Amino acid sequence: MIDFYKDPENHPLKTPSGKIEFYSQNLAKHFPDDKERPPVPHWIEKSETHDERISSERAKKYPLLIISNHGRWRVHSQHDDITWIREIHTCKVKGPDGYLYEPIWLNPRDAEKRGIKDGEIVKVFNERASCSEALMSTRG
Repeated sequence: MIDFYKDPENHPLKTPSGKIEFYSQNLAKHFPDDKERPPVPHWIEKSETHDERISSERAKKYPLLIISNHGRWRVHSQHDDITWIREIHTCKVKGPDGYLYEPIWLNPRDAEKRGIKDGEIVKVFNERASCSEALMSTRG
């Protein structure tokens, strides 16, 4: 994006305006009545297809909300093969099976309530999907 940064008029982005858009013209044009994907992104607590309220029926069964961010020590797979980065406590965690698991962070009080200790491998799931990750609860 350096060319866009230096000269946005002659190196436009692939958006309708050619610039970084905080308001999606394409969403507004193609999905004008979509209540779950508005042109300006924001938190939508409840809609037809999801209900993320702590008071919802779903929250009684799945009380934690997962927010998925990029890894702290790499970009996608870049830097994933640098062995010394794996020595960082908040990088990957080697499980008893030898697999290097991605870390997740959970408030230490929530981990303690569930009998989970720092560095343990846990299964994260809801009615839609599941995955195994390494828990980083007390440090990080």
